[in-house]
Amino acid sequence: MGSYYHKHIIILNPKVKTLHYDCHNELNTGAEIPVVGFGTWQAAPGEAGRAVKIAMKSGYKHLLWSSQHSQVEASLRRSLADLQLDYVDLYLMHWPISLPPNEATAANFRKEDRTTHALDWDFTNTWTDMEKLLGTGLTKAIGVANFSTVNLEKLLKTAKVVPAEPQNPLNSHPVVLEIAEKRKRSAAQVMLSWGVARGWSVIPKRATEDRIKSNLAVFELSAEEVAKLDQLAKTQGRRFNRPNWGTTVFHDDDESVV
Repeated sequence: MGSYYHKHIIILNPKVKTLHYDCHNELNTGAEIPVVGFGTWQAAPGEAGRAVKIAMKSGYKHLLWSSQHSQVEASLRRSLADLQLDYVDLYLMHWPISLPPNEATAANFRKEDRTTHALDWDFTNTWTDMEKLLGTGLTKAIGVANFSTVNLEKLLKTAKVVPAEPQNPLNSHPVVLEIAEKRKRSAAQVMLSWGVARGWSVIPKRATEDRIKSNLAVFELSAEEVAKLDQLAKTQGRRFNRPNWGTTVFHDDDESVV
């Protein structure tokens, strides 16, 4: 299966020894989700597959979603077959964008015009189909990613199941170098540990084996360090991942982010 479908990887191993404290968050369904994951978005050709193998050997498992929003169950079944799994713990809608259906055999597969959207389908239809998956045993929980407050409110007007995990990207900033140097850690480990301290599940993207493994080594920050990073996020936080979907996705961002 092409990397087009490989959006996120999440640790599903409750015995990862490199985590220094509780490595799971509890979802609204009562199920648990690990606090550190692995992403492959925008991986170079051939890079995603190699990185996935390294990640899974290091203790990661695979959580995925595609842009085939009108083929929810079929896409999941195809991915499960490729991964040789019976189910996933959490299935995410990666973006609130519905592209026209396309097959992996098509000449323009993974080269679609992502500003052209399906006219007869939107993410509320996708969510309705995802809700049906909960009765199939193919996934234990469903969630969304990259949803603004505006889009979450729209989704909740028709949703029967509240998303178990509203997930958004986390990026590093040079100011964390002070904490990293003091703690003898990398800047990435500091930022991941801060996200964990905030109660989030964090999903870094790395391609090299050493860094893939090092991202598992989150640690407990002091209350002072967490407060310092909280303040940084309030005053200097910016979104770096802003792909062009031809429509507004991040309604909550102010003009300084654009």
